[in-house]
Amino acid sequence: MNVWADSIDRAKRLAPHIPREYVVRTRAGRPYTSEGFRACWQRVMNHAMRIGVIAERFTFHDLRAKAVSDSNTLQQAFEGAGHSNMSMTRGTYDRAERPVAAPE
Repeated sequence: MNVWADSIDRAKRLAPHIPREYVVRTRAGRPYTSEGFRACWQRVMNHAMRIGVIAERFTFHDLRAKAVSDSNTLQQAFEGAGHSNMSMTRGTYDRAERPVAAPE
């Protein structure tokens, strides 16, 4: 199981004290507004950069791509991403290096 799926499974097992309607939510259980989430993410990024936890910024969406890209096989990537077909996973996450023939 990859890190992304394992994290989601652990989160699902937590006893909720507020409704689980949203994965990323405010303390009151409501979804963040676009502006509210952006502000929150920027505060986290600034703090992480300041204390040296990360060397460069990344977006929230990068987390999913990283987790899926780190899968050991394309099948694991497909399952972790939850795509409806393998071609979507292959086109998006198959970033394996391949030899390229030299031009003649």
